This record gives sequence, C-alpha cells and structure tokens, in this order.
Amino acid sequence: MKKRLLCLLLSVVLLSSCTQEDKNPNTDPVLENPVLTEAQLLAIVQDGKSQYVIVVDVTNSLAKTFATTIQNIILKKLGVMLPLRDKADAASFEYKILIGDTGATSSEALKEITPTKHFAVKTEEKILTLFASDMEGYALLETYFTSDLISTADGNGWTLPNNLDYLYSTKGEEQTMTFIKDGKTQYNLVFSSSELDSWVTYTRLASYIAQETGLKISAVDDSATYENEILFGKVNRNSVKHIEQYYT
Repeated sequence: MKKRLLCLLLSVVLLSSCTQEDKNPNTDPVLENPVLTEAQLLAIVQDGKSQYVIVVDVTNSLAKTFATTIQNIILKKLGVMLPLRDKADAASFEYKILIGDTGATSSEALKEITPTKHFAVKTEEKILTLFASDMEGYALLETYFTSDLISTADGNGWTLPNNLDYLYSTKGEEQTMTFIKDGKTQYNLVFSSSELDSWVTYTRLASYIAQETGLKISAVDDSATYENEILFGKVNRNSVKHIEQYYT
C-alpha cells in the first residue's frame, strides 16, 4: 500500500521528526439500517425531483467550496441541481441541507460537539446537517459523503434514515510511517513536471532535508509513480487535487 505525505507548505518537510502519526478513522458504515417506513425516511431526491436547497454561509470559502462540490456530485449522480442559498435565508426553506456554520439550531448543535479535523452528520425531520470547521474536516466529510451518504442513491432517488446521527472520530491503535531506518529511506520528494525548470531548487531542498534530518531523498518529477512519496506543491496526484480545491 502506498504511503504518501502531502507537503503543500515548506514548513512541513519533516524538519522536526522522522515519523508521522496516522490514526485509523472510524469509518464503519452507518447506513446499514433495516427496512424503514416512509415516515422514517428523508427523501432528498424522489422521481428525479427535489424540494431541497443547500444552505451555506457564502462568505465562508471552505463551506462554499464543499457545498458546490456536493451540489455537483448530486447533479452527476441523480441529474438534479439543488439550488445554493445563503444562510441568511435558511428560515425560508422547509427542506434543506445545511453546510457548516449556518446559525441554524442543528448546525449549532453539531458545532458544539465537533472538534477540528473532524466532521458530523445529522438528519432530523426535513433537514440534513453536515458540519466541519476546517480544511481537514471538509476533506474527510467529502469522502464520507461520496462513499457513504450518497451511495444509497439509485435510479429511484436518494433517501436517508431520518435518525442518522454520526460524529467522525479517530480511534484504534496508532500507526506510524517510518521515513528513516538504519540510516536509509525509501521516499522520493515528488514535484510537478510542469516545474522542471525548478529541478535544481527541489534537488537543493532534498539535500537540505538530508542535512537537517538524515533523510537521503531523491528529487523526482511526477511523470512516474513511486511506492513511497512525499508530494510537494501542485503534483499530478488525485490526493493533491482533492485537497487543493479547499485552498483556492
């Protein structure tokens, strides 16, 4: 299994440590429910139509980016474009998906219990509430939304249990990435092939890391893939593209 460290900022090039902690998330499916009655279901999309809007603080770039992302995911999967509305108008809509800190009661409830780098999901009455407060939280929430929440959608629509209450948490035994062992490392510092003219700069960076930490790393471009990579900058990797959208 490939091990990758996303280095988008120079300040995180392992100058202070030779290991990086990585905790196992609790990703147990929460949607494996018994057959529910119609009254127990939240019908977000039904027969190609929806009464729902997506409510978000449009001045919050992270929340708005996430809202736009799931809007496009829903459109691609179900052919329905849910309107995007500002949190100031939240009370005007009965059926809504609340994103982030909207000021609504359910958003405030999740805000109280959700640490940074985590996310929470709740369904109640006619409302789906999705909450995160930082880039890491929204990145994890997007993965959960794609792999769990909307995975229940099919040609007949998209319904969710009306009693879903989920807080992402990290638990289980800690694991570590070993960057150096017996004075050697198997990692490569990968930079964008569009920056080949900066190859000398990245080579010097690899030499600097070696000098400061003992990690003997080669600087290589992203035209090939490697088993263990330290990704730097706008590298042509899906993991970087996934995170990059929350920085723009």
